[in-house]
Amino acid sequence: MFPFAQSTSSTYPVLSVYLNKGPALGAQLTDVLKPIKELEFDRAQEMSLRADIEKISNLRLEREIAPAIGIFSCEGEGWFHVERLHRSVPDFATTGHRPYLRPVRTLPRNTRTKVAVVESRSAALWLMEAGRIEKIDDIVVDETVKKNYGGWQGYAERKAQSRSDELMHRHYRDTAEELFTLHQRQPFDYIIVGGHRTDTHEFVESLHPYLRSHVAGEFVIDPHTMTGTAVLEKASTLEAAAERDRRIALVGSIMDASGSTGKAALGISDLVDATNLKAVQNLLVVTDSPRVPGAICDECTWISLTGGECQGCGAEMRSVCDVVDEVIEAVIRDRGTVEGIGADTPLDAHGVGGLLRFALS
Repeated sequence: MFPFAQSTSSTYPVLSVYLNKGPALGAQLTDVLKPIKELEFDRAQEMSLRADIEKISNLRLEREIAPAIGIFSCEGEGWFHVERLHRSVPDFATTGHRPYLRPVRTLPRNTRTKVAVVESRSAALWLMEAGRIEKIDDIVVDETVKKNYGGWQGYAERKAQSRSDELMHRHYRDTAEELFTLHQRQPFDYIIVGGHRTDTHEFVESLHPYLRSHVAGEFVIDPHTMTGTAVLEKASTLEAAAERDRRIALVGSIMDASGSTGKAALGISDLVDATNLKAVQNLLVVTDSPRVPGAICDECTWISLTGGECQGCGAEMRSVCDVVDEVIEAVIRDRGTVEGIGADTPLDAHGVGGLLRFALS
């Protein structure tokens, strides 16, 4: 993701622009670029930045259908990238030594969810991703059971019912195996099961224990009259609740670890220290938390809130508009994970938090 993320320039300013899709994208672009045009650079840098602004201004933004876009340009280095984003972001523009990626790094993750709408003789499998849903398979049991029963004392009826139950359970097992195969080919985050209540419960019990742990919920729907829109609406609600619970659990694990094992950091100051020691395994960033100015060393990538002489190698540090962005990129380089978190959690008071690979003291 974002192969240009490591593109840097020590000579020319790198321009990063974010635009949320609105009715007047041209006016939005003018507003976000106004502060950029007032920045002072030397002649060569100014010419590069002017070319970036002109190139971005010439984009036919009104044709964009994505909820938001990120544009990253450095004419002096000869590169230009447009990223279409699956979620809205605030309008913003900045310059720096590399693309400013905090808004996209902290977007809610793009989940993949399998939805199975089941009944005793059929199943419809759907893939839900990026706010859309697509049917990927229909499974139908061909064998039928005789309805007009005869025989002494209902024996034939009981035998037919037993056969019907056997077919139903085999059908659930086959559908569960198909889901497991699909997961092995391309993993998904959640499974959501729809249908009549008795059918959904039976089917969930047929799932492999590993897949059962991915079940985000069940919903009631008539498989014979369902529409893709109805399935999407019901499944999206359950998926959103599961994602909310997962994020709250992540925050809880950080808060617990900070008070018990010491293998957690809260607040940007502690996160900077942990990042410089390559200790951060999982980083959570409150999406709307403010940018924090600071500095970074171009020689050894040491991060600081104050700047001046680098504590890592002694070189002079360069000012940056947002230390949080530098922490995010450093954690990713060190093979950690980064995730944005919404408001209304205990992390709000700190802005950032992280689980650590080892305690710092």
